[in-house]
Amino acid sequence: MPDRTSAALTRLGRILGSAGVRLLLSAAIIFSLIPEPWVKQYEPFLLGLFALEFSLRLLLALRRETDDDPRQRGWRWPRLGALALLALDFVALVSFLPIDPRASPWMRSLRLLRFVVLLGYWAPLMRDLRTVMLRRERARQVVVMAMVVGLLSFAGALFLQQSEFDDRGVDYDEDGQVDRDDRDFFTKLWWAFRQIQDPGNMMTAPTATGVVFVSLWLTVAGLFLVSFLIGLGSDVVREMMELSQLRPPGLHGHTVIVNITAATRQLLEELMRYYQKLLPQDVRPLSRWWFSLLLDNLRRALLGPRYVVVGTSPERPDFLRRSELARIVYRHGSATDEAFMHRADIAVAQRVVLLADTAAAEPDAETIRASLAIVEGLRDPSPADPEEGAVTGSNIQAQKNRSKRTGRVTDGHLTHQRGRGKLLIAEILDERNVPAAWAALASGGGELRAFIVVVDRMIALFLACVGRTAGIGPLLAELLTCTGHEIYTCFFDLPELSYNCETPPQLPADPQEAMQRLTRRARTLPPRQRLVPIGLLYEEVDELGMPDLGVVIGGDPRPAGAVAPTCNGFIALAPSFSHVREFSEALRREPEPVGWSEDQEAAARRAAAGAPEFVREPHLPLRKVLVCGFRPVTIALCEALILAEPAAEILVLVPTEAERRAALDRIHVHRDMVQRNLLRGYHGALAPRPDGDFSHHYEPRDGGAPIGRVQIVVGDTTSPLQFVELPGGFGHVSQFDLVYILSSAGQDSDARGAQTLMTLDALLTRSEPAAPHLRIVAEFVDAELAHRLRQRYAALGVARVQVYSTENLRAYFLFQSVLIPGFARVYGQLLAPWGHSFARLVPAGRGRGRCPFQALSVHIAATGHGVLIGVELDREGGGSELHLGAGPAGDDGLVDLARVRGVWVVTLDPAVQPADRRATD
Repeated sequence: MPDRTSAALTRLGRILGSAGVRLLLSAAIIFSLIPEPWVKQYEPFLLGLFALEFSLRLLLALRRETDDDPRQRGWRWPRLGALALLALDFVALVSFLPIDPRASPWMRSLRLLRFVVLLGYWAPLMRDLRTVMLRRERARQVVVMAMVVGLLSFAGALFLQQSEFDDRGVDYDEDGQVDRDDRDFFTKLWWAFRQIQDPGNMMTAPTATGVVFVSLWLTVAGLFLVSFLIGLGSDVVREMMELSQLRPPGLHGHTVIVNITAATRQLLEELMRYYQKLLPQDVRPLSRWWFSLLLDNLRRALLGPRYVVVGTSPERPDFLRRSELARIVYRHGSATDEAFMHRADIAVAQRVVLLADTAAAEPDAETIRASLAIVEGLRDPSPADPEEGAVTGSNIQAQKNRSKRTGRVTDGHLTHQRGRGKLLIAEILDERNVPAAWAALASGGGELRAFIVVVDRMIALFLACVGRTAGIGPLLAELLTCTGHEIYTCFFDLPELSYNCETPPQLPADPQEAMQRLTRRARTLPPRQRLVPIGLLYEEVDELGMPDLGVVIGGDPRPAGAVAPTCNGFIALAPSFSHVREFSEALRREPEPVGWSEDQEAAARRAAAGAPEFVREPHLPLRKVLVCGFRPVTIALCEALILAEPAAEILVLVPTEAERRAALDRIHVHRDMVQRNLLRGYHGALAPRPDGDFSHHYEPRDGGAPIGRVQIVVGDTTSPLQFVELPGGFGHVSQFDLVYILSSAGQDSDARGAQTLMTLDALLTRSEPAAPHLRIVAEFVDAELAHRLRQRYAALGVARVQVYSTENLRAYFLFQSVLIPGFARVYGQLLAPWGHSFARLVPAGRGRGRCPFQALSVHIAATGHGVLIGVELDREGGGSELHLGAGPAGDDGLVDLARVRGVWVVTLDPAVQPADRRATD
């Protein structure tokens, strides 16, 4: 049978097995059994519903064996158990046919057989109940309790029967009269049993002393037994809930997030906000994609978010109990557990995100081991749950077989298009472990597309970017969070991803021509569908001979090592992925190139005639930089600062001599790995100088000249005397341009950082006129502490202090990694000074008139300033407002040129020499 038919049958089986369909059929069965005359008028509808359900289940039963074993094709006779259930279902279905009314009561009684089918719908729950109740200890407890109840009832009845007390006045059967039946032993036995199970059955009047004594005795004993029964039932419910946590969630095409860290909560909140953002807005109304988005939003509203979080704690984390995250599925375990693949439905997931387990002694080692477990589990699944045995193993095998042949519907922007394989995103903390992580993922085959994200390196590049570029904070805040616009990647002919389309036939192979074609085409889009192309994607082979992702921003020549004659995708700024998806589909559908005509170009130039001339705002000074604290990514921070300012002098203060020696060792290890080509992307090296400090080699492999200076010394950053006279001849801290306060792995990191910041604050308050240019970038782990400090300095009106939280930054970068495949390679260039980066242009004069955003983009491109991505306008009452990708919504998308305070572009960084105009990261 064709794969398309197999995929349709697999999808049909998932639909019939979903909780919603089971609830609907269960409600229909119960409704059909209501013995009321008015129910008969709905019997034709019920007949059609159950006939359709019976036909579909029969089809799946005939196909079930083939679906489990892909080596067998065609139809097969169902198994005996499935055939018996279908026979009962068919008999119950016959009862809905219009037969002789005299036989109707008998036929209606046949519908009770549908209770068997009803229990079959909830077979996993019934199996859990049977497993819990039949455990040896619990079964023994139930038997003992039943024996005690029986013996007490028998003893009470026997006592009453043989008692010398006169009980003629007791109505045991409560029929309103005392007769011969009340003297029967079994009547008294039933009365004694009722005394045990319900205190309300006690005698209302103490007419017979012996009976009162027996009633009191049985009632008190019954209270203890009922308490025991309640406790037993609570244990059963608790164990059933625990068993349900061991079962797969039954999702398909979902995202699995492994490990609970400090950034997990913020990551999930960002994903949920993006989840709510994907509504049919900014899309052409009543278009194909509008209806597609509308249906997908209805599905998400009914089914909820398709995320599974796997943690090591048996209890669900507190933040997952909040209302906005309560519908996220939680599973207990780790990626190295035998049952992990089955418990999280990895075989049919679309994306797996491995967060670094910061609580482990070796987080990267745990991530690598988990990567190996997932890769090998996808290759050769085995029985996952010891309690399920071979049944579970066959289920996992069936899941893997189905995942090979079927498409996936995923959350996020990877929707509406079926593909093969899955995406694995692994977070690595230490760059030294990246080669090992790639080796663990290299055996994944064509079904697995892996991306490794060194989040700490991205944080270092972020800190370097905000330290050298004035006013970039609001821009990065919008790009890195779910608010507003994001920078998306769209891949061509990459079936490992959920969404991909064929390479457009009219797209040129040359990057410059391809970017011009994409830009001209994007300018023709209506305002609701507008996006800004900023780069291209290429498939490369790195120095280790492994496939890698090449990023070309702005249409520079294709980098050396690209193996394909055409690009593998493009990069664009858009408010949501629906714009990118519709743009890529339009490129593929239309064989003839449609682009920006000469008349439109001339009209755009006339519209932007009132625009002022723009000049590039220089980067902030970085001649003298103080870094308080050291961790491995401090090397990447120093590297970015020195490349931005070759004459930079960087002083790194560490609290102890032991930490200084550890920092020197890390620098030597990093240099050796760079020299042996063990790190991907651009990496320089800090080489030692004769006087004990270091210089950076821009091209260490080619023997480039050393630049900059880095000195690591021991110093107490919490002492004001240390900042008055810094070691190494650096003098007073007021002579520096920039101060970084970095967090570390220690428990007192935030405390020391806060004390350092307050020390600098107190010291610089007295010498404010002497240090107007000094800027401070402080990094804290705790998000709440960082938020309070930001509020403090905002209230004081102090603009030179910028405070960030590593928890938030880590969550933002992981959010972008989940959302955008290849995110790290794109932002690894945009945040760093070794390629294209963000730059701010300021007007040389005052503009006049208003013009569309696209016309201003043409004006900026004509002056050679790069790709326009946003405009910064003066706000009435003070301050500014940033608009990315378009003009203000309230002014018909027109930009008031007189209010332009600055514009943001993506252009070649001035730190890159002309010979280095290539994508290096």
